[in-house]
Amino acid sequence: LFPAQAYQITSFGSLGYRPRWTNADWQSALLKIKGENMTPAVSVLIPVYNVEKYLNRCLSSVLEQSLTNIEIVCVNDGSTDRSLSILQQIAQSDPRVRVLTQVNHGLAAVRNRLLQETRGEYFFFLDSDDWLLHPQALQHLYDRARQTQADVVQGWYKEYDENTHTTIGCDKLYGLYHGPKPPRSDKDRFAAARAYLQVWGRLARTKLVQENQIMCPPSGLVEDAYFSILLFAYAKRIEFLEEYLLVYVRSNPTSLSQNVRKMHFAIQKRWGELLQELANRQYPGHAFYDGLIHALLRSCKGSKWGSSQEEQQIRQIPSCVARYAPLCSWFKKWKYSLFARLAKNKPTKTIIFYAGLLR
Repeated sequence: LFPAQAYQITSFGSLGYRPRWTNADWQSALLKIKGENMTPAVSVLIPVYNVEKYLNRCLSSVLEQSLTNIEIVCVNDGSTDRSLSILQQIAQSDPRVRVLTQVNHGLAAVRNRLLQETRGEYFFFLDSDDWLLHPQALQHLYDRARQTQADVVQGWYKEYDENTHTTIGCDKLYGLYHGPKPPRSDKDRFAAARAYLQVWGRLARTKLVQENQIMCPPSGLVEDAYFSILLFAYAKRIEFLEEYLLVYVRSNPTSLSQNVRKMHFAIQKRWGELLQELANRQYPGHAFYDGLIHALLRSCKGSKWGSSQEEQQIRQIPSCVARYAPLCSWFKKWKYSLFARLAKNKPTKTIIFYAGLLR
């Protein structure tokens, strides 16, 4: 079990106990003693694509965590820089790191692969250009999850601007969830999900995702929102850890951020897809249908279309609302059905006008 390099022959010719392994090496050996199939407490899931500049910083912040019973799963999505060689080098020095590689399929496919590969009781997504803020980040999340038996523990983050080299907390930038904690109703859980649409920065129970088949959509942008809404819809208990746990890099020029208009229409499309997905699952929570239709109508405000495809998407909103309004609470059902009747077969500008009145 303990290889020869863990010991060193002393100058007296006897076998002296002088460990050369890191803490991670000994942790791995102890896991083997207790059983080969022992479940890691947390799987840290890292998608990797052309991030050689950031990768060492990201992985170092994970390997330095005080919670040592973890696995770090990295999927290299066809990087053309030195990202794969950096991963392989780190994996050789720490047995907790697993490196998988594939041809380029995009971020959503990588995240789904990571979810399939996870073996931990909980999982934690971390983008490869971001990093954990302090060595106790995972320990604090895991302790809260175990103490409360939570399915999801949502943390805070700091946003770092590479251009100005400034850092600011998410609570200073965005409207966070201020409802009951933990959320008690479907309405509260939807509000919490809307406040934290990103997939990273939270601990989530692996079994919850597996049993409810929660995955990222196979293509397109804003897969974070789709995944997070479904996750919060099925989580029985959601906890909030109001401390800064990681640093999110805002201005990485090679990240997958897109222009505002493209993102606007992408998230508009995601709301419609989520309505269809929840209806197909026969999800019983009226508040999620209420919230998604409200978000869909709200997305019409200020819409500026630049292609026939974008204009066609807006024209489909009334029929989408008519289809799913019956699944809403009684007052919202009436309100949204009225919008669908008023906006049916109307020009794009008229649809946007009615959406602004009735959202």
